[in-house]
Amino acid sequence: MLARLLSERLSVSPEEASALIGIGLTSIREAISTSDLKAKKHGRRTIILPDDLRVWLKTPPDARKSIEVSPA
Repeated sequence: MLARLLSERLSVSPEEASALIGIGLTSIREAISTSDLKAKKHGRRTIILPDDLRVWLKTPPDARKSIEVSPA
């Protein structure tokens, strides 16, 4: 179902991506902000291309960039 839906769509919003793959919206937004997940701005909207979502899903979490938190 996911593959079929993504093949029919030109882009999805972060909210749609979250619902489609069952990952929280905060995780999607964090991946976008750290450039792990490519997204584009179109006016005020953020859009994710299906191919970019597929690449992100196939990338092991340990290979993704992580947010470095400096000690307090």
